[in-house]
Amino acid sequence: MIQKFNLKNYLEIGTYIGESINVISDICDVCYSITAPIDAPYSMKNWCKDANIPDYSERLATSKNIRHYYCDSKTFDFSSIDEKIDVYFIDGDHSYYGVYHDTKNIFENKNEDSFVIGHDFKRQGAVFNEDVILAVKNVLKQEFDNVFVTNNNICGIYIPKKYQKDFPLKKLGYSEEREELYTYDTSIRPNINK
Repeated sequence: MIQKFNLKNYLEIGTYIGESINVISDICDVCYSITAPIDAPYSMKNWCKDANIPDYSERLATSKNIRHYYCDSKTFDFSSIDEKIDVYFIDGDHSYYGVYHDTKNIFENKNEDSFVIGHDFKRQGAVFNEDVILAVKNVLKQEFDNVFVTNNNICGIYIPKKYQKDFPLKKLGYSEEREELYTYDTSIRPNINK
């Protein structure tokens, strides 16, 4: 998507190991990471410690074109970034409250043509994550019609209307009592930069 539409600037909320932002930094001019300070009680370092698992925080987020902001995304001033952000990736606090505030802050500051990708629209087994979907729906209201899910991963994506004609979209009702979501097929192939 970034290469297809020649998108240049990327902003990620929630950089744990840095896999996503590291890959994107190879094809974007500037990447922004908004993630919890290492010493914050809600940081991945503390979460890993509490869960008794290894902490790999930001091991891959080292490219020179990644700019780091260590703060709570719910209180970050998105207007402090001068560049137009083409793609946002929300992968921070996965609670209803966290997703609601991150989505609200981004949509209050994004440009009309910006894509917004949300992590964890689905749980293991491709089951819809109601808390995440409801948080996004409650922020976007009618704009929720521009939110889609993928068949091949757990993400949801807000696709600006001008780009929707370029995606193979299919109607997908995720529950009879709830709003419809749509899906699109994706394919991923390596692109080796030499």
